[in-house]
Amino acid sequence: MNSGKEWVKTFNGKNIIKGYAKWFGVDSICAITELKIIGVLIPENLENQIRKSYKSRIELKNKRKKQKELERMEWDDNFEFIDEDSNVNYFWF
Repeated sequence: MNSGKEWVKTFNGKNIIKGYAKWFGVDSICAITELKIIGVLIPENLENQIRKSYKSRIELKNKRKKQKELERMEWDDNFEFIDEDSNVNYFWF
């Protein structure tokens, strides 16, 4: 945390949350938490907006992942099965 305190003293950009996250390699939620721990005041509406955005991105990512899994599970009515023991091909149409 000491390095965070020193970084804050030298920061002169516009968005301290984004700058902190980029400099220390953390996400915005972690940056907010750490900045609050070291005494930086974060407006509540900004924090809520970032948390809501983060939550939406996670939900969208999970939705896309679930959709991909469902697409992989879909079967076509026409398929082939190869019995490796007897080396026989079975076809269904």
